Amino acid sequence: MGEYIRNIILAGVVCSVFSALTPSGENKSGRYVRYMACIITLIVIASPLSKFSSAIGRIKSYADTEEPTQVVAEARPDSVIIEKSAENISRSIVDICEDRFGIDKNNVKIKLILNEEDKENVIIEEIQLFAGETNKNLRMKIETYFADLFGCRVFVLGE
Repeated sequence: MGEYIRNIILAGVVCSVFSALTPSGENKSGRYVRYMACIITLIVIASPLSKFSSAIGRIKSYADTEEPTQVVAEARPDSVIIEKSAENISRSIVDICEDRFGIDKNNVKIKLILNEEDKENVIIEEIQLFAGETNKNLRMKIETYFADLFGCRVFVLGE
């Protein structure tokens, strides 16, 4: 509601400034500017009516339906969910390596070793990361960071 009132005030002020800047009297341009200012102000004032009418249309269409629509989730095998989760985790690790440690994404290779006994959760047992040309100090920082983050063994290899 506050934004609506602010828009009305802003439109009124802008239109008033343009009206004041145009020459008055018999000049046709002044009349057109004031006419356009009135139209703009009316549009700003009437803008919530379109939202209101579309909401009423949605309510009517919902009331006309006999049965509510049900969304049924399609069952997927656990292995697909775990595989996609592992892919997302791997992408996140690559992004972190680039953002936090300055390693080019193209030089980072990830291998996640997951606990395959738990079919409901993605449990990472080990992360093997190849980080391209990195020094030993940076590899140790990466190992420590991801070990703390994921709570698993992390091995970082480099050239």
